[in-house]
Amino acid sequence: ETLNEMGIPVYVLKASNFEIEQSLTNVIEDVRNIGMIFDVQDAANAYAAELESRLAEVNSKVAALESDTPLRVMYMTAYADGTFNTFGANSALQECMLNELNAENVLEKGESSLTYENLMALNPDVIIYVTSDRNAQTDSTAVETLLADETIAGVNAIKNGKVIEIPYDALMDYGPRIFDTMEELYDFFYAE
Repeated sequence: ETLNEMGIPVYVLKASNFEIEQSLTNVIEDVRNIGMIFDVQDAANAYAAELESRLAEVNSKVAALESDTPLRVMYMTAYADGTFNTFGANSALQECMLNELNAENVLEKGESSLTYENLMALNPDVIIYVTSDRNAQTDSTAVETLLADETIAGVNAIKNGKVIEIPYDALMDYGPRIFDTMEELYDFFYAE
């Protein structure tokens, strides 16, 4: 409001607005709205239709799966020396993405300094290891170290090799790149 009062028009992305219910369709609406703002509606509408088609394709693939039981997923960050951090289900758009993939976060809220005991108790089917520039040194070997550690070999995600690295920006994007991440995760989750 302050910027608008100063004559600086502001558009708040629906996909990043935590005061409204989130869904991936908010990203599609944002594309259309930005198209109107910059008077490029034809290009924006064509791109929005492409995103709708991609979402429908993933929905169709998920609906065809044999199991209705959601995959249990953990977002892990900053793994070092047997401790790690997580994102919880309060990451709204990212949780919507998981829901589209018939998956659910094993944690309601993010935690820090979790240990192997926590990992074994939560026993996720898939670990999404979120890399970032700030943890580049430890991130470079985190997944390899997790998969090789005998202590946690019984955790479903470790046992089945279901640990994937996703860059922070690709996961936390409030724009169309989240569709790329969704498709990559679908392929990883359900690959034979």
